[in-house]
Amino acid sequence: MIMEQNEIKACGTASYADMQLAARAGVDAAGIIWHPGEQRGATVGSSYAIALSESAPEDLDVVLLPRVTDELSISAMCRRMRPDRLQLGEKEDLKLLKALRSMLDIPIAQVIHVGTDEAAVEQAERFLYFADIIHIDTAGDRPGGTGQTHDLSISKEIVKLAHDAGKPAIIAGGLTAEYVVEAINTTKPDGVDVQTYIKDGFGHHDPGKLNLFVQTARTAFSAMRSMEQAA
Repeated sequence: MIMEQNEIKACGTASYADMQLAARAGVDAAGIIWHPGEQRGATVGSSYAIALSESAPEDLDVVLLPRVTDELSISAMCRRMRPDRLQLGEKEDLKLLKALRSMLDIPIAQVIHVGTDEAAVEQAERFLYFADIIHIDTAGDRPGGTGQTHDLSISKEIVKLAHDAGKPAIIAGGLTAEYVVEAINTTKPDGVDVQTYIKDGFGHHDPGKLNLFVQTARTAFSAMRSMEQAA
């Protein structure tokens, strides 16, 4: 299975405590942001990323988010870490995606950054064939974790494109326990991804916020499925 139906992903998992909290909260996937040799904030170095991945329960998918754009480094890390999924989000680089598609046998999610126009829709069309999952986030001065929202009507178009191509789509970008309901109801995604909202003042997962987010997202997904079945 490429990903869980109605997946909830907690990104920026940067400690053993974060991993345990994610597991207890009932998330489906934990995102580990990796940069070789770096341990800063939500980004971890190679050795720690591998150790964190090994500490994850079997029913919790591990997603590797590299902060490098060299296919050899990324593929080597995937072989060492053995994540369940790779997420490419530094930039929309079709050459990199194609190279890794031919080198790896794990699902690859491609992040599409949504700005103020519909350029993201065109980007999604270009990447759909090679990506297993389309991951929608907000454009900004960082590749992710900005805590900023974007135009959900554009995200809705991208989700539809992905579904028409038989691919799942995940939405991220400024999601909170309140906003995730609107995001799910508007875009009808296959999963949601959260980072900024669930962090405490020290950059670790906040158990209260994480639990609330998971409960709210689960309820919203359940309501969405009920409406689809009734239609």
